[in-house]
Amino acid sequence: MRLIAKVICLLMLMQPVAQAAAFDQSHQLFTDQLSKYMSRGLIHYEKLKEHPDGLDQYLVTLANLTEDEYKNFSDSQKKAFWINAYNALTIKNVLTHYPIQGTLTWFPASSIRQVVGFWDEDKFRVLGQDYTLYTIVHGRIRKDFRDPRMHFAIVPASRGALPLRYAAYVGETLDEDLNGLTKKVISDRKFVQFDDKANEIRLSKIFAWFPLDFMAPVGFGKKRQLPPNDNAVVLDYVLKLLESQGKPHETKPDIQVIYQPYDWSLNDARK
Repeated sequence: MRLIAKVICLLMLMQPVAQAAAFDQSHQLFTDQLSKYMSRGLIHYEKLKEHPDGLDQYLVTLANLTEDEYKNFSDSQKKAFWINAYNALTIKNVLTHYPIQGTLTWFPASSIRQVVGFWDEDKFRVLGQDYTLYTIVHGRIRKDFRDPRMHFAIVPASRGALPLRYAAYVGETLDEDLNGLTKKVISDRKFVQFDDKANEIRLSKIFAWFPLDFMAPVGFGKKRQLPPNDNAVVLDYVLKLLESQGKPHETKPDIQVIYQPYDWSLNDARK
């Protein structure tokens, strides 16, 4: 009997160890939810709240991914991971508080700005650690990549941002996709509009919130160079983008940079 037990143990040790499935770089679970619960670039939060299982399954994959596996991602895969994580977790947090009916008079009643702690207190599990939406943006996206185009891809559940895509971002096409978003921003009057008669450029507040992120792409921040003010950085970034797209815009030296009010209305497909 002892010999039989030893043989059984040996056979068990010889069995291949089951390995955890590799992370799905297509983010298909998230794409399935976006394609199912979006229309006109807006989200059907009411319907999604009734059927959250698909989104929750995707969030489990973000939580269970290990740092060791994440380290082997390409740079583009890492960027796509955090953009999708931010957008998916933002949607999840809206569902947690939905329907939002706040009383602050300076924001729309259904805005996430009505929810105390929406960004900096509510926590989510990613890579086996606790993150807030704030720490995802400032501790990972801004700190790790310094790519200002990512600001056009993350959507804080508001109509002031570019609409969400109907599919998750993937590393394979990310650079092309981010360039496409940047072109949309430059050509959208909600983000950039010139008033040559008044000698003004009116910009989305997205530029005002992260001016330092636009320094490197336009050559600011080099040694022995006095730092310009925030408006100069943003203006130069916009002008260089226009030039790179064959749409140069001549401006006067004293042009005024004005930031337009940001639309914090919830990107809800329900009327």
